[in-house]
Amino acid sequence: MTALLLAEPEEALRGFLARQLASDGFDVLAFSTPDDLPRAAEPDVLLLGDPAALDRCIVTDCPVIVLGSADPATRVRALQRCDDYLSRPFAYEELVGSISTSWSGPISTWSGLVCRTFRAKRCRRWRRKIG
Repeated sequence: MTALLLAEPEEALRGFLARQLASDGFDVLAFSTPDDLPRAAEPDVLLLGDPAALDRCIVTDCPVIVLGSADPATRVRALQRCDDYLSRPFAYEELVGSISTSWSGPISTWSGLVCRTFRAKRCRRWRRKIG
């Protein structure tokens, strides 16, 4: 099961995402601000509902996906520190796709694959496909 930390300021969206992601098999811990996120947690994916949260929270060695406005300057600034950025409004399927491409699972999952090229990103627990 994929462990996902969610920090979303909008209560309705936070509740929806927590319920949907949990029903899709994710282990979700949802909080209203990144300040409430547990420091000792080691999530597989960190999902932030506020691009400014990148400046306030400690980004762990995991993929970070930001849900933010469609402003190009904000998007470019956020993408310098996160793995993916989805502009609001977004389709739920787009978010699930972003999670699955950002987090490819433990390395042991890929030990039998030799036909594709992978590069390590930020930690040894996960890998991202090139191309």
